[in-house]
Amino acid sequence: MHPTLILLNGTIHTMDDRNPRAEAVALRDGRIVAVGKADEVREAAGTGAESIDLEGRTVIPGLIDAHIHLLSYALSLDRVNLEGVDSLAQAVALVRERIVSAEPGAWIMGRGWDHNLWSGRLPRKEDLDRVAPRNPVALTRKDGHLVWCNSLALKAAGIGPGTPDPPGGQIQRDADGEPTGILVETARDLVYAAIPTPSAQQRQEALRRAFPIAHSLGLTGVHEMGYLEGREALSDYQELLARGELGLRVCAMIPRKRLDEAIALG
Repeated sequence: MHPTLILLNGTIHTMDDRNPRAEAVALRDGRIVAVGKADEVREAAGTGAESIDLEGRTVIPGLIDAHIHLLSYALSLDRVNLEGVDSLAQAVALVRERIVSAEPGAWIMGRGWDHNLWSGRLPRKEDLDRVAPRNPVALTRKDGHLVWCNSLALKAAGIGPGTPDPPGGQIQRDADGEPTGILVETARDLVYAAIPTPSAQQRQEALRRAFPIAHSLGLTGVHEMGYLEGREALSDYQELLARGELGLRVCAMIPRKRLDEAIALG
């Protein structure tokens, strides 16, 4: 049993309509053992308790994210972050930086670009080919609906001048019918299917890096949508739980068509 921890001199939001705010709270082994006035909490905590002066800070219960793709986010931490990049040249420079430490042939992934912050022109495969002649590159737009690829990525996906647009998607082309490197909606899946699937070790290492970030935002639980992307997400959480490494309470979304599969996983 761990020593009791008392949080004092703050604003404690209890979520209890009868006593919405308190002066102090005591915790032991991950559970609240007392909440109320400071003297009452000290008495309930007993001797040997550790105290922390909050100096007026606010304490709220842990938050639960009701819709999150946590595994996808975790994996994105190792990818090129293009959020807020305000020029095509800067986006290409960030890709060049990643190429320096990448093995030839390794996929370079990224997300967050927004050409509306640039000149307004959609980027092209040639913009990436100049800095990534030996690595396939696939960069998802900020809204997730477009992917910007270089020539090697298009080649790996089997996309060429004669490739038809998939239903619900578009392979953007120039005046000569040559793919420009921009894949729209379901056309994204053509290149996604060519990207090697991360191993269980890679996925779980990524999740372990994501848990502290979630904690820093006040999250203690999530509703994970990642099972939509494959059974691996559920397996990863089960394995982390079994090893005592699951840093959040996880409620996994299970599509009806995958219910039997989920039951089989336990």
